[in-house]
Amino acid sequence: MTAFVPLDPAPIHFKPEQYHAYAASIANAAGEGRFRAFNPYPLEECWLYQWLESKGWLDLPPATAPAADRYPTAQLFQRSNIIQHSRCQWLCAAAEEDPGCDVFVWMDYAIRKQGHSWEGHPGVEEQHITDFLVKIENSSFQDIPFAGIWDKGPIADAGDNWRFVGSLHVIPRTWLAYVRWFYEYECRRWVETKKTVPLDLPIWAGLELHSSIPFRFYRANHDASQLTEFPG
Repeated sequence: MTAFVPLDPAPIHFKPEQYHAYAASIANAAGEGRFRAFNPYPLEECWLYQWLESKGWLDLPPATAPAADRYPTAQLFQRSNIIQHSRCQWLCAAAEEDPGCDVFVWMDYAIRKQGHSWEGHPGVEEQHITDFLVKIENSSFQDIPFAGIWDKGPIADAGDNWRFVGSLHVIPRTWLAYVRWFYEYECRRWVETKKTVPLDLPIWAGLELHSSIPFRFYRANHDASQLTEFPG
């Protein structure tokens, strides 16, 4: 599953027609009955937006400086960060819609973009997605596997954290509600103590460090390896 939240103005690097084409490609690779997209989804319905609004904190700065070639203002980057924290929200909504599904897979709306312009890295193709989902269907899940780049370590207040690749999540139904609760708690704790709105990546890393949820790391990158290296 995936989701799309329109922003106005759109980020500089964002071409809506291309991103929608990437999502259509994911749907084609997944096959009929195995794809759900929340598109379009209003920013105002994202849980973190509503929580920040209730606190009067909608003007908090992003935790890291925006890339000038992507986000012309800090507020636009902050809004983009807010969206990143809704993945568990959407996964739980999908679980309510499909009570017969045991394992839920999140893929970023433009995961098909990854790797293609990065020399030495295999681009994500439809066949990678199809083969990955076959592995999912033929696997048993006693934990929560995740693709990651960095080894476990300290979490900085600003800057990148690549413990989790971030564009792919595999969460069994058994753990989904727990992951959402602890994720939102970890995110709120960050905002309350640091008074900034972070990317999702340090929150996932913090969730691994501060909870007993059984995450299982496998090494991958922002390319096809996050799919092909899934151990099953």
